[in-house]
Amino acid sequence: MIVLDDEILKSAKITVRSGAFLTVGRIISTLISFTTMIFVIRLLGEEQYGLYGLVLVPISMIMLFRDWGIPPALTKYVAWFKTRNRIYEIKKLIILSLFFTTSIGIILTIITSTLATSIAVFYRKPEVAPLIRIVSLVLLAGAIYNVAWNVFLGFEDTKYNAAMLVINAIMKGGLALVLVLLGYGVLGAIIGYVIGFFASAILGILFIPGEISKYRGNKSNKTPTLNQDLGWWDVLRVLLGFGFPLAVASIIAGFGKQFYSFIAGRYCSKWDFGNYSAATTLLTPLPILAMPISTVLFPAYSKINGVKERKLLDSAFRLAVKYVSLLIVPVAALIMGLSEPLKEVLFGKSFPDASFYLVLLAAVYLYTTIGYLNLGPLLSGQGYTKTVMIANLLGLLVGIPVSFLVIPLLGIVGLILTNIVVASILTAFFLVFIKKKLGITVEWECSIKILLAGCLSGFVAYFLRMWINGHPIVELLIGGFVGLGVYIFIVLITRALTMEDIRNLKVIFGSIHPLKRVLKPHARKIEEILKKILE
Repeated sequence: MIVLDDEILKSAKITVRSGAFLTVGRIISTLISFTTMIFVIRLLGEEQYGLYGLVLVPISMIMLFRDWGIPPALTKYVAWFKTRNRIYEIKKLIILSLFFTTSIGIILTIITSTLATSIAVFYRKPEVAPLIRIVSLVLLAGAIYNVAWNVFLGFEDTKYNAAMLVINAIMKGGLALVLVLLGYGVLGAIIGYVIGFFASAILGILFIPGEISKYRGNKSNKTPTLNQDLGWWDVLRVLLGFGFPLAVASIIAGFGKQFYSFIAGRYCSKWDFGNYSAATTLLTPLPILAMPISTVLFPAYSKINGVKERKLLDSAFRLAVKYVSLLIVPVAALIMGLSEPLKEVLFGKSFPDASFYLVLLAAVYLYTTIGYLNLGPLLSGQGYTKTVMIANLLGLLVGIPVSFLVIPLLGIVGLILTNIVVASILTAFFLVFIKKKLGITVEWECSIKILLAGCLSGFVAYFLRMWINGHPIVELLIGGFVGLGVYIFIVLITRALTMEDIRNLKVIFGSIHPLKRVLKPHARKIEEILKKILE
């Protein structure tokens, strides 16, 4: 049994509070975006929505070369200087980061617009060229967006991140829907996408002065890492010194995923890509949960000295894997078991292949039980950025030949399988590394129990749906509730969740006041029931 000490609980409360704002913002923004995009997808149909997805692939690939690791470095040093009340240095970091990334964004926008015709020739789909030229403006908007986003992460004041998410969703989804209804088709969806990024980026920049004004700067203390006497070039070297290895790792990892999709764009039809894009839309609940978790874990792990506080780091990592798995695994398993009714409820008889693609896409999230969402933030937070880079290079070296082999043969299925193979290699590599270097690992017995509970819940939901064979909404509701009940039952009877976990979670989530107000009237009764079951 793992017991949390006061230091971990204090850090966890801050992390969960930050994660709570992000989660709420992500839920609200995704509900808005998801609802509007469902209508957009249905209006566009398989081929037009496939074209929309294809246009975004090269932009996402080029976007990887824009930031050079500046945003995560900005998060680290804003957080570092904030704790020392060094507001002067924070201002300097923000100004330089904004100038550097927007300059690169402008250059890449021009380059991408120039390459649009060549990309269309590679795709063998000439209609994508003008759309790529329009969406390339996101390279500039995203640069501004990322600076603001990471500043607020460094200040651990994620309500502004949540606001940016909501504005982005309103503008991107709402405007896209209006323009599609007016007859602009995929062009309207692209315009909405671009304007959504610009609106939220500008909003974020406008929020920054107000956030800085909350702190009284202290310019008298000198620091060995960075101070007001250093020039702009020195500040840039500090940012790139931390961020560039991460940037190379991100380029290698992200380039692989986008490159595989880029290859698929040549061998797969717009109809195939439309089904694949629809499946990724149906997978929305998992990124909603996973994104805030992976975002806030990086600063949380950064606070722990892994050399001097190895026991603390081990406890934090084991519990993070356990609690994240308890949340993610049942959602992934139920999506897999109920993919067909989920697709039919939202898209009807359109996008017939999307449900099968959805099963394959959700499967990788079962790796959460062995640290899939925790290993990257752990190593980055502990400063092992070169290790992350080497691991991602290994994944790329395996993924490229695999993609050339399976994508021409299997199409979209080959694309998904390539990503699963690479994820498997990276997870295994990271697990071996942290065991040998840091002496820590996941709590295997507990992870197996959670995985077993999730798989059984998914199978129960699937076979129950097959037995009902009725309206997809009925299948979805009954299968979902029964599957969730099976998951909770197995987690409790196998002791994957203990009373010590309940007490830990009670302390951690007690910092989220809205949740505390909702649960407080029932907390004692729930705790008594769980105590009888678990003890």
